[in-house]
Amino acid sequence: MVYVAPRNTFSFGFLLVVLAGICFGSSGVLAKIVITRGLTPLSVVSYRFIIATSILIPITLILNPRLFLVKPVDAFLLAVHSFIGVSMGILLYFQTIDLTSASLAVLLLYLNPVFTMAAARFTLNERITQLKVLAALLVLAGCFLAVKGFEAETLKLNATGLALGLTAALAYAFYTVFGKFLLEKRRLNVESLTLYSIVYAGLSLPLIQILLASLQPVKDMEAWLALTGLALVPTLLGFALYISGLKRIEAGRAGIVGAIEIASALILAFIILGERLDPVQWLGALMVLCGVTIVQKP
Repeated sequence: MVYVAPRNTFSFGFLLVVLAGICFGSSGVLAKIVITRGLTPLSVVSYRFIIATSILIPITLILNPRLFLVKPVDAFLLAVHSFIGVSMGILLYFQTIDLTSASLAVLLLYLNPVFTMAAARFTLNERITQLKVLAALLVLAGCFLAVKGFEAETLKLNATGLALGLTAALAYAFYTVFGKFLLEKRRLNVESLTLYSIVYAGLSLPLIQILLASLQPVKDMEAWLALTGLALVPTLLGFALYISGLKRIEAGRAGIVGAIEIASALILAFIILGERLDPVQWLGALMVLCGVTIVQKP
């Protein structure tokens, strides 16, 4: 049996995922501020989740400590969910950038709506409709134009980088599909899923970063402010909105709608950083927005 959410619930869930994508899109602008001050992208990500975890744990202990109380099997499943879907997804994404190019890494990452739809079909019994396929194709084509995938530098391929990029996309798809499974089948609440997603990433990412290289110190107050912004907006707020929306709409649709992040990132970079966008990039952003819009039909 396929579950279909009521119209008002679906529309609200769609709105939540859109807002989450906009929050995620702000991470590029905020991260760039910190990276220009000498921190590596991996260090930025580690500090982002360290700060978010440092904020989230005491607030939860004060307001609702019962959110930490889950069954041991659920604690393990939540650890798997966060480690693969967040920590490994981020690490594989940055490794893909190192081996290929940032644009190609983004293109490979945004194959995740396709993987999400396919996985949700077989694990959650979600239907693959013509509307979803059309929306996914629009999003993929829009991403290709937005990052100027037709340029020679973007298409710098090697087998290892390609494999890592596809694996990163699978990790992101896993986060959505397995998150939906935990919400629907394990009956976990949105707050606990958000809490454990961030806290586990806040513990694992710094440890991995220390093993791979030294975690760079932050000495600039403006860098600390930008890192705090990363922790608050695309992490705490973004994850909370996305998981709340995922509770209300299908995983396959959430994967497509989440791609609004790339359009949001381009527009915010244009407004805040003054970055110049080519007409083809504006067209790509518009195609992503069209794909996100048409998939909202229940």
